[in-house]
Amino acid sequence: MGRLDRAWTEVHRAADAPVLTPSDVSGLSPTVLFGARAVLHPAVRLFWFDWTAPSIWRANRPGSDPDRPVMWDAAPEGLLLVRPQDAVTHHALSEPQWRFLDACRRGAPLGRAAAMLRLDHPTLDLSRLFAALLGLGVFTRLET
Repeated sequence: MGRLDRAWTEVHRAADAPVLTPSDVSGLSPTVLFGARAVLHPAVRLFWFDWTAPSIWRANRPGSDPDRPVMWDAAPEGLLLVRPQDAVTHHALSEPQWRFLDACRRGAPLGRAAAMLRLDHPTLDLSRLFAALLGLGVFTRLET
């Protein structure tokens, strides 16, 4: 849990940067969008665990429901910490969301990140996944 607490502090203190919005990408052609690299906001940290560490950590954050039971389990979970505006927020990440963001973090163009997901998740709605991530404020810009 110490890694997550430290990451929260890093996100809290990270540099401010603009947030990429849906309107910023809405006019781009598919060719441009698929070839672009989405740069993660400096106030983003991603995690993937082989157990329920994110759920346990989130259950102990201010504002959590103290009556909600949380159990240690050997179930994989992802976690996103982000501060697109003034406050650090935390969000559970699905495996496809985490893989997509990890590919972006490693510099893969959006088309390649999407194609990698499509192999294991052929029915995944990639537009919805990307829109949801944009809504969380995880990207600062596109590099074309």
